[in-house]
Amino acid sequence: MKTKYQINIFFALVLFVNLASNLVHPITPAFFKQLELNDYMFGIAFATMSFSVFFFSPFWGKMATLISENNVIFICCIGYALGQLFFMSATTEVQIILARLWSGSFSSGILTTTLTYIAYISTVENKALNLTIFATVSTLGVTLGYFVGGILGDISLQTSFIAQICMLLLSSIVFKVLLVKRSSLQPKDNILKDANPFSSFLNIKPYLSKILTLLLVISFVASFATTAFDQTLNYYLIDELKFSTSYNGYVKAGVGIVSLLANVLICFRIIRNNKILQGLAIVFLICSFTLLLIIFIDTLSIFLAMAFIYFGCNSIYLPLIQNCCASYGDENSSAIILAFYNAVKAFGMIMGALVAGFMYEISSKLPFILASISFFICFIGQYIYAKKHRQN
Repeated sequence: MKTKYQINIFFALVLFVNLASNLVHPITPAFFKQLELNDYMFGIAFATMSFSVFFFSPFWGKMATLISENNVIFICCIGYALGQLFFMSATTEVQIILARLWSGSFSSGILTTTLTYIAYISTVENKALNLTIFATVSTLGVTLGYFVGGILGDISLQTSFIAQICMLLLSSIVFKVLLVKRSSLQPKDNILKDANPFSSFLNIKPYLSKILTLLLVISFVASFATTAFDQTLNYYLIDELKFSTSYNGYVKAGVGIVSLLANVLICFRIIRNNKILQGLAIVFLICSFTLLLIIFIDTLSIFLAMAFIYFGCNSIYLPLIQNCCASYGDENSSAIILAFYNAVKAFGMIMGALVAGFMYEISSKLPFILASISFFICFIGQYIYAKKHRQN
């Protein structure tokens, strides 16, 4: 059954689980400060979870074809809730790293199978529209999660944790009950072999031309820069600017609104006018320039204004660069290329979080400088890529 009612139910559940998954993010810096941990831990914790997401995503994608998405999400919501219980109870750096590894291994299943499910319940005619709505609803859920989590964090940090754990457990039940199971499932053979997270690195070799390699390098550097700034800003707002957790949530809510408007008003126009290559170069340059200004700004209102301009531009580059990657290969090889792109993006997130965390120990502004330089490298790379693309 692939009815409009079922699709609408699914979108409502996606909104709910994304809200739940992001309740603790705005209070994590305050949680680390409360435990008196080293500043680099915010980078290590994010990188640890990102690695776990990267490693387990192919496994859960395969499991969806074996036991269906509703059962995978049921398992993963419970596992994620347990991971957050471990995280809330952690008092040492080792305990936090182990808790983040656990949570990432299960949150990856939610991220992966909600995407595969929308593809499953959509028809050929409405798949593109449903994927667009899915991305919008996910962004809205993340924004609301930061907003609500920040407010709950002002009551107590544990309140955000407990609310998240309860909502994840509730999500496991409603996804299990309300999602339609796949009508046909694959035989349960060679699960570990088929779900090997490193297989995309081996499969990409026949398609890895020089121009595609350049595009993937740009993708890595952009992901590195984005993560370095995002993770630093969350910590910087509380550590340097002394924001409360609720204000951290307000900032993220504002970022979500700006990102949605930027995609609707600018990104769609760039794609419609077929100016993707030029648009990417301009977006990277603006990202670099705004971060450069942020380094020298001490006035809070101007600092936040520049940050919002940056986030608006940053939200545009991702769908544009994904569009570029999707243009390579046929129906089969395109999936391999996009899988490798996702691996490169995840690796950029891991390295960005790690490097930013250790650089923050030296100076709170160093990660901003690094992100600005990285985006300028992306601008140069995109200029070269556009030139080579026209020649081909």
